Amino acid sequence: MPGDGKNSLSDWRITSLLLQDNILWIGTFGGGINYLNVNKDSGRAEFTCIKSNPSSSNSLSSDLITKITCDTKGNLWIGTFRGGINKFDASSKNFLVFKNNPLNQNSIDNNDVVSLTIDRTGLVWAGTFLGYGLNKLNPEKKRFAHFKNNMTANSLSDNVITAFAEDGDGNIWIGTYNGG
Repeated sequence: MPGDGKNSLSDWRITSLLLQDNILWIGTFGGGINYLNVNKDSGRAEFTCIKSNPSSSNSLSSDLITKITCDTKGNLWIGTFRGGINKFDASSKNFLVFKNNPLNQNSIDNNDVVSLTIDRTGLVWAGTFLGYGLNKLNPEKKRFAHFKNNMTANSLSDNVITAFAEDGDGNIWIGTYNGG
């Protein structure tokens, strides 16, 4: 069972791991984000937990973490269930949240993010749980483009996006639940 002390996780349901500058970031499904610091002098490891705070607009938007990745500037990007995408600015310790807004066609299509990656140019790619298709975010413009299976040969094979990989030529490979 997870504990409340400095040497335990907030939740044992680990969904994502990221090693960044000797800090191990741990996403949990219910316990928010944990990070593990090792004190170089003492050799002791300590867990710190970051959880959502509904009364703060600069807080993590959901404790149901699905994916953690980082960009070239050292910012963490966190996919969540119910909370969309969060960008964690390491210098300010604040979160910028990208959630679905039904009145804005340039917002993410759904708040249940299951897959997330950042390509070499800094674009953020996300797939959501209900199978609305592919979301591509230009972080500078804060606008999402959407791609869907439209039953043609050059469209997505399926709208449930489960995985991403970038090859050496900068092509994004997309794994889907039902379409290969």
